[in-house]
Amino acid sequence: MVRAWGWWGAAYREAVFRLADHAQSAAEQVRDAAPAPVATGWVSRPARVSRAEGHALPLTGLDGANPLAFLAALGTLLTCDQLSRAAARPDWLGGRVTLSWGDATSPNVPVLHLPAPPPATVAFADFLAAGLAKRVEDHSAAWVVRMLELGLPKGAARDFASIARHAVPPRPEDRHRLDWVTALSCESAIDADSQLQTVRCDYLLGNIRSVMHRTGADHLHRALFAPWDYSDSLNNQSLHWEPSEDRRHAYQWLVPTNSRSRETGGMLGANRLALEAWPLFPSFPDGDRVRTRGFRGNRAASTFWLWPLWDSCLTADGVASMLSLRGLQADPLGADPLRGFGVVSVFRSQRILVGKTPNLTPPDRVI
Repeated sequence: MVRAWGWWGAAYREAVFRLADHAQSAAEQVRDAAPAPVATGWVSRPARVSRAEGHALPLTGLDGANPLAFLAALGTLLTCDQLSRAAARPDWLGGRVTLSWGDATSPNVPVLHLPAPPPATVAFADFLAAGLAKRVEDHSAAWVVRMLELGLPKGAARDFASIARHAVPPRPEDRHRLDWVTALSCESAIDADSQLQTVRCDYLLGNIRSVMHRTGADHLHRALFAPWDYSDSLNNQSLHWEPSEDRRHAYQWLVPTNSRSRETGGMLGANRLALEAWPLFPSFPDGDRVRTRGFRGNRAASTFWLWPLWDSCLTADGVASMLSLRGLQADPLGADPLRGFGVVSVFRSQRILVGKTPNLTPPDRVI
């Protein structure tokens, strides 16, 4: 054995043989054991038993088939997850928070599961508004936003030295700040942008600041619990994840360059919550470009974003794993492997360029 397989190979095969012998012996003991007779009888049970987790709060204003609404649901989960770790958290947030999709009204409605009965929807929106940062300087994205701002002037380059000073050695309390770094930048492809970024670089940081500053509790309540009316202005307060913001001339009543055309059409609260979901979509180097979690392809004509809806209750870490499923990048998609993970549907939107501005096309359901 040693001459044929070597010392490590012989030990490996011995271990396999011993484990196989143990498994066979256990199987024979179970087979030969005579179980004691027990009383049996027919019982009725539903065809499918679902285990409820926590107290449900349907976010009835959001539709998972819309990319902006999908991101807003994830952002709400991450915000509640972070606020649940605060010392002054309310009783209804004193434990694990999870997210699933689907209720009696629609399979595309996101449902938060809270450890205690939730407050009224207005109080919930007020709580989120109080917990969300109003300034970038008070937000976990402050490090990377500052770095990007320094790299905006003509001829300037992105300098990761300031980030490196915080990251080496890494500290657990800085984890969320570093997640924002990998979401908005990539050290190995300095000039590349996240595929989830659909706002021009020269507008992005100003829009982020404006969205944070202008969002109030009413905006959040309208986004989470009411049919969307698109009555908010798009001027300098949109992250461009709503497919209806495609500004091509043929799709507009007014000339797209006319400021009046942007006086309405947005949902500010949805943008604010969707912004919080960005750390779930890190980018990784792919040559001189990047690949962002959930995206397929990296050319203007072949880039698609695919996102799943699921029926199980997932934490923020579970959602990150769900978005990373290898099966979402299969071509063609296979429904059976994904359904084994609890995926009930998958939507796809193409990332296109209109002039210099990226857009997301209206989504298709592919599963």
